[in-house]
Amino acid sequence: QRAREEEERYGTWAAHTLGKAVDAFTRYSMQERLAVGQLIVHPKFGEGYVEDVREDDKVSVMFRDGRRTLAHRGH
Repeated sequence: QRAREEEERYGTWAAHTLGKAVDAFTRYSMQERLAVGQLIVHPKFGEGYVEDVREDDKVSVMFRDGRRTLAHRGH
């Protein structure tokens, strides 16, 4: 079960990020306003895509190794 979930998560991440041009990714900064679907590159976590923009000035980003919650500028 867990292996299957991991495979599906990786497949979704890969579909969003692999093969995209380097300039398609925005360098992550807490000062940037982010949007759902936006591609970002984080200095520690690597390439990912924004899954959700929350009301509490946080975003949910899917990276190769899993989902992370990051701070951002928000509104």
